[in-house]
Amino acid sequence: MADNMEDKETKEQDVKIDKVTPKPLRKRVPVHKQKVYDYSMLNLDFKNFHYHWVNSSAIMGNNIERFLNAGYVYVIGKDGKNISRRIGKYEEGNQYLMRLPIDQYNEDQEEKLKEVRKIESDMGDPSGHRSSALSSSHIYGSVKIESKNQ
Repeated sequence: MADNMEDKETKEQDVKIDKVTPKPLRKRVPVHKQKVYDYSMLNLDFKNFHYHWVNSSAIMGNNIERFLNAGYVYVIGKDGKNISRRIGKYEEGNQYLMRLPIDQYNEDQEEKLKEVRKIESDMGDPSGHRSSALSSSHIYGSVKIESKNQ
């Protein structure tokens, strides 16, 4: 056992790192600043449409039918095929780029916002009064909620 310890110590001493890590061949870009997908080559019309990547995988959840029912359509590439990208390493599936006219998307978002506002208005003080939580102040403190759209 002493021989093993000596071998280990000797190996550790013999290893010397005298080279500095080589400089990368290209400019470093932090991960959070990298584009996940380059949309510029697709000539997408973000002014008139909302775009969404939709899963078609049995494992990840196949949402294609839900999005088609909501009015989304496939985005067709220059090659005449639906624009897609692989998800997962093996056979998990694809994501397809779909779009919805921006006015319909905004209507959907406004409907979701109404639900949030209803919940916020139902928040009240502990005594059970349904006064607005936006201006209520009670024994637990106060809550102030601001929205850009109000």
